[in-house]
Amino acid sequence: PESAPSRLWLMSSAVRRMPVLATLDLSENLFGTRIGRGLMLALQENQSLTALTAKANFFGPTVIHELAVALKVNNTLTELDLSQNRLGLTTFEGGDATDAGKHLGEALVANRSMVNLDISNNHWDQHELAHITTAIHNNTSLIRLAINHTEFEDISTLQLASAVDVRPVFRQFETNHCGIGPRAGAVFSLSMENLTHMLTLNLDDNMLGEKVAHRIAEMVANKHIHLENLRLAKNDFGPEGCLVIAEAFGDNRRITS
Repeated sequence: PESAPSRLWLMSSAVRRMPVLATLDLSENLFGTRIGRGLMLALQENQSLTALTAKANFFGPTVIHELAVALKVNNTLTELDLSQNRLGLTTFEGGDATDAGKHLGEALVANRSMVNLDISNNHWDQHELAHITTAIHNNTSLIRLAINHTEFEDISTLQLASAVDVRPVFRQFETNHCGIGPRAGAVFSLSMENLTHMLTLNLDDNMLGEKVAHRIAEMVANKHIHLENLRLAKNDFGPEGCLVIAEAFGDNRRITS
């Protein structure tokens, strides 16, 4: 078996030098932070890759530093999946997570090519998450976003709602298992009514409650929203909330799942 430095060199060299490489899936290889940094360094020089999937690789927060530079200089990458890593978690091997969200946020504001981003399940704390949601507010290219399995406090939820309100262009939005409660959820769901281009909305496993169910029912009944896929499991809607949403589906012919 090759040593870690050898694997790192091979990985970086391949990404740098393959001029026709357009999509790359490296999911669930458990590379660790060192190889992750090498991959992001190579991405800084690559000008052909359009989609990179690198979920579940134990990437730590120091990977963010090289990724941030890559996102600022790379103008071809449109899809990035870094879910199920440890980008927001301080560990000995992965490094210090302080300012990881800030660096990622700055890169997202500078980037003009990214349309699809998944940073779910990365152990973001509220301070770093605030930087990320603020950056989403100021980003001009994203249309598909997933931040599943991330604990949102009210302030982060409201910042995300503000981002949606300012840029009503999202086509896919996923905040599954994020602890969004009824108070912030009411504002969040209200902002969703502006997403007339939205095709997929995943709000599974939050705590939205009965009052938010009424707002969601209004969204389902809105003929100007082209939603096709809607996920609302485990949200404490209660019998009345579920009934209101069910009745809203009476005239809806757009949602297929």
